[in-house]
Amino acid sequence: MGKVRTCLINPPTRSLSLRPPLGLMYISSYLSQHNVDNHVIDQKGDIPEDILVDRLVKETVDVNPEHVGISCLTTDVPCVFKMAKDIKAELPRTKITVGGVHPTMFPDQMLADENIDYVVLGEGEEIFYDIVCSDESTDLYSITGIAFKDHGKIVVNARRASIENLDDLPMPAFDKINMDFYLQPNIHLVRGVPLRGFYFFSTRGCPYGCRFCVSKNVFGRTIRYRSPSKVVDEIEYVYNKYNIDAFYLFDDTFGVRKSQAIDLCDAIAKRGLPIVWGCETRVHLINEEFVKSLKRAGCIQVDFGIESGSERLLKLLQKGITVEQVRNAVKICRKYRVRVFSNFMINLPTETEEDVEKTLSLADEIKSDISIFNVTCPFPGTELHSYLKHKLTTDDYTKMSSYVSYRTYIDFIESKCKLSAHNIPIDDLLAKIQATVPVPRNIKLKFNLKYMRNFLRYFNFIINLKYIVCMIKSKEKSSYIKFAFGILRKRNVSPTKL
Repeated sequence: MGKVRTCLINPPTRSLSLRPPLGLMYISSYLSQHNVDNHVIDQKGDIPEDILVDRLVKETVDVNPEHVGISCLTTDVPCVFKMAKDIKAELPRTKITVGGVHPTMFPDQMLADENIDYVVLGEGEEIFYDIVCSDESTDLYSITGIAFKDHGKIVVNARRASIENLDDLPMPAFDKINMDFYLQPNIHLVRGVPLRGFYFFSTRGCPYGCRFCVSKNVFGRTIRYRSPSKVVDEIEYVYNKYNIDAFYLFDDTFGVRKSQAIDLCDAIAKRGLPIVWGCETRVHLINEEFVKSLKRAGCIQVDFGIESGSERLLKLLQKGITVEQVRNAVKICRKYRVRVFSNFMINLPTETEEDVEKTLSLADEIKSDISIFNVTCPFPGTELHSYLKHKLTTDDYTKMSSYVSYRTYIDFIESKCKLSAHNIPIDDLLAKIQATVPVPRNIKLKFNLKYMRNFLRYFNFIINLKYIVCMIKSKEKSSYIKFAFGILRKRNVSPTKL
């Protein structure tokens, strides 16, 4: 077919996010592979959203595409509606498609907006290509995996089977985004430490049933694997082209199939890249063979979703783990000096003061290198959403992320999304946690014995020798110097006071 001008848009609600739009990047490279001319719009910077939307619309108009594809999370919905309206006002003939988690779960809600023409249900590469290739003669009812409007009636077609062979997909379109922005030292990559790196996938899907996660409801519970050689080729390509020092394996759960995970670790080790990395897995998947493979391949950190120290709440969440498995996993990681990053949750449904104490007690017992306590937000599409006493509006969606305004987020949770059975205000609960646990958002030196022990552990976490050597040997040392001075400016503290 001839070339079709297509725009793929990352919403400006993510303008500060250092996580690249990998979904759009994969769609872009797939379109290019099939001779479809495309342009990715990804406005970045600490700029008011309305200004970014204006810039985005102008850039879209300049490209004058026949099709626009917009990625959409729940927190993006109001902004996506505004973008669609403004684009249609300037380009009334342009077809607008939305995809991502929220449109997949709620296609009717998205198509109720008069400016949105199509919804992609699930993975976007093949489905969006089919939409772009469609014309007036195409029978839209025959395209699986889409929702659309037929004379005002919303039609939701059957879901399309997931892409079976992920190795058939080309590399993401690294050249279509501002890699300099995404490669700046990032404490959210190998979490907690500033490293210049990127995100990669070795699998898609997750077979587990956690009630706070929407993944299984969007993509099903079948997990698909990329061949280790393909993954490492991609890592090596980015290492050579962009001088990265680290990467994060962004799989929902790494190590579900132990043989594949160990093969990937072996492939990474064989390339001998001077690079460190981290990943997320589950405590019940950890054994000595797996951790030894991680260590051998340069993995310095494993992230665990521990969530709670209460066995009752772990069962309620359908987490599929036990407290004893938590203890065992951390113990094995400690043995092989792989750092542990533990995620805990508060504000869980039916959570009591006793449950909170069990969680704090477990965190104190296992002594992770760093612990994060997340305030649970019951997103639409998750089973936890059914516990809400207040119906959420699309205006509420923008408040469901702590990245925009942490104060707004906490106030929103307290007023509309309080799930716990106890009456402890969230601010008081966070203050209690922060009295003994250093929190990266607000590190302070406190003269409290338990806090000091945790602070020293956190300090040791920050100055880990392996990644410091990575920084020293980095071809992009200047980026770390710039990052350090940026931190000093933000805190308005002179080096002599540190």
